Amino acid sequence: MDKKTKGRILVVDDETLACEMLAKFMDREGYAVTPAFDGEEGVRVAKETRPDAILLDIRMPGMDGMEVLQHIRGFDQEVVIVMTTAVDDLGTALEAIRRGANDFLRKPVVLYEVLHAIESGIEKRDLRRDNRAYQHQLEEKVAAQTRELRQINTFLKRTNIAIFHALSAAIEGKDTSAKEHGARVVQMSQRLGRALGLSGEAMETLEVGALLHDISRIGINPAHSEFHCHLGEEACNKLHEHPQLGWETIHNGKAKTNGSSPEETAVARGMVSGGASMDLIASIVMIADAFDALTADRPHAKGLSVEKALQVLEEHKGTQFDAKLVEAFIREKPFIGSQ
Repeated sequence: MDKKTKGRILVVDDETLACEMLAKFMDREGYAVTPAFDGEEGVRVAKETRPDAILLDIRMPGMDGMEVLQHIRGFDQEVVIVMTTAVDDLGTALEAIRRGANDFLRKPVVLYEVLHAIESGIEKRDLRRDNRAYQHQLEEKVAAQTRELRQINTFLKRTNIAIFHALSAAIEGKDTSAKEHGARVVQMSQRLGRALGLSGEAMETLEVGALLHDISRIGINPAHSEFHCHLGEEACNKLHEHPQLGWETIHNGKAKTNGSSPEETAVARGMVSGGASMDLIASIVMIADAFDALTADRPHAKGLSVEKALQVLEEHKGTQFDAKLVEAFIREKPFIGSQ
């Protein structure tokens, strides 16, 4: 192996004899050595050749070693710099380390101590480089996997939303007015959700819940599918069975597949409610559903006016509906343009 493949060394010392002695020794140890006899030359050579290590004397006329160190660190943070000086001053040594020196040796130097300081510094530098390269590769791998997972997740979400739209369409097929009703409930729910500042994920859950809020129409008599709580307690109670029936429909399907998926959880949030523990998503959908049912014209009855429907919601807030959400519904008017 060529002896000059171990690394490049720059020796900066105004004492010609000391500089040549260090250069010859490091050359014998397998390093390519370049001498520089003053600070200005040392900075220029360091910038041009980018050595692996620099032996740098502190006491030099003109630009001293501390200034050279500062200049070199301005353009090269990785080169190993070992300072040398004839002054036995701990403060000077500490200042050199603070400014970026890797080691500090007192003159007259012991040559093998110089070799050890250089090789130890280069080894540590190489370890730092390897660690950075490994960290970079690891970060790139994690980023690639994260992108892939996001793509898969986006695809699954879109697929599930499409399935929910198809299921909603199947539900609405049982009633000629249901399709328009479902679209309005989705629109009002999402408008109210945005006004409340729901996150993107919550808005997706809200869309699913609104799409499938009437899933239990599959299991309920069409005669009870309209919201007429203001006309009688029996009709009101019958209507409020349908979110629970919807949950049971999903739950029964879940039992057959041995566990619930995140999508099933999202559907449940959109359909199930329970008094004081009413879920936010379900509460939004319920209010939108109720308002649309109250104001929609039916073959046998004309819908209520907007003002009257809002009055009904007011009358039932805190009992059938979440009070704060009713107030937000009245304030934000998500029904404008939906009727």
